[in-house]
Amino acid sequence: MALSADQLNTIYQNVLFRNVDTGGIQFFANRTDISDAQVRQQIELSAEATTFVTPVVRLYQEVLGRVPDAAGLRFFSTELRQGFTLDQITQQFLGSTEYQAKTSGVTGQTNSDAFVTSAFQSILGRTPATSELPYFRTLTASNALAQIANSPEASQFNAANVTTFLDNVAQGTYTTGSLGSQSGGTTGGTNAGTSFVLTTGIDTGTAFTGGAGNDTFTGAVNTNGGGGATDTFNNGDSLNGGAGTDKLTLFTTGNIPTGGTTTNIEQIFIQNTTNASSISANQFTGATQFWAQSSTADQTFTDLNVAQTAGIKGTVGANVNLTFTYANVAGTADTASLALDAAKLTGTSTVTVAGIETLNVSGVGTGINITDTDLKTLNISATGTTSITANGSANLTTINASASTGNVTVTATNAAAVAFTGGAGNDKLVLGGTLTNADVINGGAGTDTVSISGGDFRTAGGDVIKGVNTLASIEQLEFTGATGAQVNGDTFTNAAITKLIFNTTGNDVVELSGARTYAFGSDNAGNATFTARAGATTLNLALEGTDVNALGTAGTAQAGTIVANGQTQINLASSGVAGVGANVVGELDLASNTTVTVTGSQALTISALKTVAGADFAATDTGGIINAGSFTGKLTVVGSAGVDVITVGTGGSVVTGGTGADQITFGSGVDTANFTSGTSESGVLAAGVVGQIDVISSFTAGAGGDHLAVTGGGAVVNTYTAVTAAQQTTIGAAASLTAAINAAADAHAAAGWTAFSYGGDTYALHEAATSTTTGYIAGDNVVKLTGVTVANLTAANFGPVA
Repeated sequence: MALSADQLNTIYQNVLFRNVDTGGIQFFANRTDISDAQVRQQIELSAEATTFVTPVVRLYQEVLGRVPDAAGLRFFSTELRQGFTLDQITQQFLGSTEYQAKTSGVTGQTNSDAFVTSAFQSILGRTPATSELPYFRTLTASNALAQIANSPEASQFNAANVTTFLDNVAQGTYTTGSLGSQSGGTTGGTNAGTSFVLTTGIDTGTAFTGGAGNDTFTGAVNTNGGGGATDTFNNGDSLNGGAGTDKLTLFTTGNIPTGGTTTNIEQIFIQNTTNASSISANQFTGATQFWAQSSTADQTFTDLNVAQTAGIKGTVGANVNLTFTYANVAGTADTASLALDAAKLTGTSTVTVAGIETLNVSGVGTGINITDTDLKTLNISATGTTSITANGSANLTTINASASTGNVTVTATNAAAVAFTGGAGNDKLVLGGTLTNADVINGGAGTDTVSISGGDFRTAGGDVIKGVNTLASIEQLEFTGATGAQVNGDTFTNAAITKLIFNTTGNDVVELSGARTYAFGSDNAGNATFTARAGATTLNLALEGTDVNALGTAGTAQAGTIVANGQTQINLASSGVAGVGANVVGELDLASNTTVTVTGSQALTISALKTVAGADFAATDTGGIINAGSFTGKLTVVGSAGVDVITVGTGGSVVTGGTGADQITFGSGVDTANFTSGTSESGVLAAGVVGQIDVISSFTAGAGGDHLAVTGGGAVVNTYTAVTAAQQTTIGAAASLTAAINAAADAHAAAGWTAFSYGGDTYALHEAATSTTTGYIAGDNVVKLTGVTVANLTAANFGPVA
């Protein structure tokens, strides 16, 4: 009987652990031309299932010797969907109580042949060849198990039993036991197919004919064009898959023999290396799918029928061109399908689907660069993060990703006017300089972005600003290229856009800024000026780093000089990727007494604080109030020439206060106050009086505590020498703080640090040069440490953090 939408949703929940999407309902619900079992099998064999579910099933068998339970399958499949690697999941298996009870456990390097052999037998049903063992000895336990479980051989060998298990799951039953013992499901039996390994002879007849199960055939063509002594797919081979959904995998180094044929093998996978190959679909009667799998040399499939699916699986080598051509295309309304299975194209690699006007893309893939010049409509049903470039066609008018559940990025900078519909994920449409009010764009659900080239968009009648203001369900607008963006709050009326992202190398200008967030990405290099609307006193900024930028280097977010004109509250969020490096603001120009609240976790550097005009603050003016108390990253900040108030968080920050009498509050990390060599930045000597002394609160004294350091050119000395009790008595009896500082300087008599108490307060003194008679001189620094006793200070508190 036909499945209702509710029944279909139950199958999706059982197998994929999510609700059925609109596309799934439209395609599968109430079908009478195929059985319910066939519907279930298509879901169980989908790219989504083979990416996020079946690897977990195989891993359970390999590591624990059983099929997964309901909670385990859901948990680890969800982790895969969230971005965990199979290696990371395998580590969790190895640390489990069940595994530890099953074996003595393995950690570190897997230099045991017995361990690898056990894994092979559990998931591949064979022992490893002697030549295979050296490779696996070099891997960690988790990496070895993950690679074996996710290998093409493991996928093929276990395909039928995995499908049988999942078919029971689809119907609400979790069977137990080993993967090889599964029964029930669609066929009521094990549904196990036969694994055929081709030989160097002529493979034909009943010995190479499959049965009712999902059979697998594996062969190699090690000689370009065939005919080599080690080739196992040869002229005269005639393979028959029989019933079931069968698969042929060929490992090739170029063209294959044209006299080898298959019948009733539905899935053809070719992994090509060394030489370019061209393979005709006519050799494979009954095939429904043709896949390029992790190829490292150019690959062409010819004579396809548009009813057959083109596919890309795994990572394709850099600068490899994949081409699919069709024998039955004609006119201007041809439709074909491209399936992606964890596909990844790198470098200048391309995909050409020749002569097709409508292309339906499904699955998961990144860097998919489609060069089809005839393409008019691109339909995308992505189940995970997917990026597609479709700049090859100026005829592209429709991009429909509404059926996608993953995050989809589409680049279409050659499209004159396009209708775009996003899906459930956080989608991104890259248009470059082509956006106008002729485009009809709806981002759908999620937080969606449109990316355009920078330019002057302040005039209300411009085509681009008209296009921006008609964007629907788009929350973020990105500017890229060599020209900075110039935006006016009066003409930029699209209230749904809550964030502007600057990734230009030019200078950006925002007039009449409002409540939006203004973000700087890893491709930004210019300056930015923000002029506030009357009454709008808050400026929301973000620095958003990535793993790498467009040049392939570290993706730290960069902003040159940011000018905040008219705002008195700046909220600055810093985000990025762990281990990449600090986001950077070259200079922050702000009004006196402006509060800058820093949040986030990515390390952040603010290299200078100055006035709105870019000048130094007067020594008595309040410069910036930096409140980073809740910031968890490392903050490196250089204060202004005025009086700054700086509070840091938990990340172990470095503060250079400048020459004003700064008030610095340390956090729970190991923090450092820096002073520039040869400059009195804390404790300025004027008319014989030492003033403008920094005050540091929450300073942790002793080993493992905070630091005071002088840095810069020349011979900088950061050693610490404590004053004697007699010297402290003399210092404490001084008539004024300046006199006490001079007495401490004379008593110290050496370059470096000392500390003393006066009037109940503790001070740390740095002398730039050795002297016993000159007292405190220009170039020396003195800082007040509240809540600290001199006795608790040690040499560990002085000098930069090692």
